[in-house]
Amino acid sequence: MFGIGMPELLIILVVALIVFGPNKLPEVGKSMGRAVREFKKAINEFKQSMDVDTDLTEVKKAFDEIKGDVKETIDIKPKPEPEKKTELAEKTPEQKESQ
Repeated sequence: MFGIGMPELLIILVVALIVFGPNKLPEVGKSMGRAVREFKKAINEFKQSMDVDTDLTEVKKAFDEIKGDVKETIDIKPKPEPEKKTELAEKTPEQKESQ
């Protein structure tokens, strides 16, 4: 735990006992415990928000791909139809004479 061994931990506890006194030491311990718990909670919430951000980025990417596919489909222009000739132009000269 942070490279702190048993002798260092005992020294820290003795100094805390001298600074805060035996009556305040349990209260200080509770406050430190709450602070550590809140810090861990904040870190977990931050991680979750980052995961949601990542998920939303993936969803946005998928929608952008779909949007591109739809746009390509809509932008496809139909082939121009050949011009229709009038009936007179389509008939051969022999057909015209028989009428």
